[in-house]
Amino acid sequence: MEQSLAVRFDADGGATFTLALHNVSLRTESDDPMELDPLRLAEYSVSGLRIARSVYEHFCLPLDARVLVELALLGRGNILLRPGSPGPFFSHGEPAELPEGDAAAGLSFSAAEFLDNPDHCGFRLLSLIYQAFGMREEDMPKEFDRKTGRLILPE
Repeated sequence: MEQSLAVRFDADGGATFTLALHNVSLRTESDDPMELDPLRLAEYSVSGLRIARSVYEHFCLPLDARVLVELALLGRGNILLRPGSPGPFFSHGEPAELPEGDAAAGLSFSAAEFLDNPDHCGFRLLSLIYQAFGMREEDMPKEFDRKTGRLILPE
């Protein structure tokens, strides 16, 4: 059985968060193509960065260090993503298909930037994934506060 979520911290300080795509899908059936839920994609991505921040903060990550963050949607093909956030107007936005079937993005942040605002780091990383779908930053969920970069989910 496929693991749906795994978190691993290595002795050298590396961290790996693995999440099965069905956890961020809008549908539970094995429909093809798979449509991703923008809020779940944002929530899991940012949550992983927040967990890493807590661990690195506890182990006193040097502020002059660099933190490399990567996000990949792999091995599925036919992945759809709609612009915006789920809600009354969500269904009006046409979903975009990932042209290559896979997408990967990576960015490097200063330790200070990462420790100060992991949400903003996640926002910048996810904006690259949205670009892979042919979308712009404006197409990302409105739950990302554009001024602070924080992800604020509804209660």
